[in-house]
Amino acid sequence: MEKNYISYNQHIDFLISPKGISENASSIVPLGQFLSQSNGNWSPAPYVGYTCITPTYPNDILNLSTYKILLDIHGLLCQNLPHEVYVPAPSSALHMTVARLISGEVFKEKIKDGQDYKFITKIQDLFSSMPQYKSIHMEIRGISLFQQGVIAASIACCNTSDFEELMSFRDFIYTDVDLIPMGVERKRGFNGHITLGYIENMLTNIDKAYLTDLLVDINKKHISRPLPFQLTRAELRKFDNFLDFYRQEDWPFYTFK
Repeated sequence: MEKNYISYNQHIDFLISPKGISENASSIVPLGQFLSQSNGNWSPAPYVGYTCITPTYPNDILNLSTYKILLDIHGLLCQNLPHEVYVPAPSSALHMTVARLISGEVFKEKIKDGQDYKFITKIQDLFSSMPQYKSIHMEIRGISLFQQGVIAASIACCNTSDFEELMSFRDFIYTDVDLIPMGVERKRGFNGHITLGYIENMLTNIDKAYLTDLLVDINKKHISRPLPFQLTRAELRKFDNFLDFYRQEDWPFYTFK
């Protein structure tokens, strides 16, 4: 399920290539996590869970210069994609997922009302028992388009050592004997990205061609070289929908040193 370093980099390079963007645009479908309102606005559909992510912008101090470039791209997407099609992610929600934990129907089944503290305690125990991982040097290679209706900045590790550190961290989570009964499961391999927005309407062939050209042009003009991104902290955060990822001050986090 997890790729090795070489195949992962090939995957990312394809995602951000004109061919990869075009192929994914040709089969893109709406994400389906937002509801269209009578006033023309979008409201997020309920979708609850926990995840392990980097600090959200602007709390990710080490990556602020990179986020400033992403915010410029974020603005371009908002300016050039119609409101009835595109739902931008709030800047306060921008982050990279380190490891998906539990959400949707599994959350409803495993986390009963008022029992969140048990899950939070298990994550705290997990982080406390982990070996010490070094900070992980990564880079944003370009903007990509996922067939599931997501526009994102795609991220890769800078070298094999950093990639293996990240895979080991994820393995520690997904093989934990206390978390598995609580519904934590590796459902897919790592695909590092920062979501910028969502497609929430069917696109015509003309729309798909326009979206492809827009993203290819953004990559050419704004990410002519990779943008540095450093992973130094992974936090437990909760979400009630796709637009807000929050945490309490005393919730667990892991520091990569």
